[in-house]
Amino acid sequence: MKPLKRTLIGAVILFFILVAGLNYWDVLYGRYVAHSFFSNLTAGSLEAASTNIHFGEENGENKREQSEANTAWAQKVRDLQEQGVHAVSYKNLRVRNDDSLPVGRVTLTFEEQGELREYQVVFFFKGSLADFGITRFQQIDEPAQSPEWQEALSGMY
Repeated sequence: MKPLKRTLIGAVILFFILVAGLNYWDVLYGRYVAHSFFSNLTAGSLEAASTNIHFGEENGENKREQSEANTAWAQKVRDLQEQGVHAVSYKNLRVRNDDSLPVGRVTLTFEEQGELREYQVVFFFKGSLADFGITRFQQIDEPAQSPEWQEALSGMY
């Protein structure tokens, strides 16, 4: 009787772990996507970073158009780098649920014409498990201002 009781208790615990994990899949996966995005962005691997961006439906849904959107996004960020603005590092990465939607926050350091500047950034996710990614960035230090990098990094081209 004891082995059956242990097995049953183990199954119940596993069930609750799975339910909790499925309930927060977007936060868990969001952390993975955000870490991948910011690591690739700060390393200069723009093509790899672009795979973590969710492009709006108006930008196309099939693979050919997705590839074009990734290329266009990477080119926007390269253009910004040529103007002397690029991401150098990130820290304090967090992803949580906000009204049942995943929202991230990070401290992002940019080099702007030779000077380092830190921004507190909120970023938003969109999509399903198959096409989940970051869709928009908003710096929160001075919300009325919209630095060039904010639009360039967002999923619009």
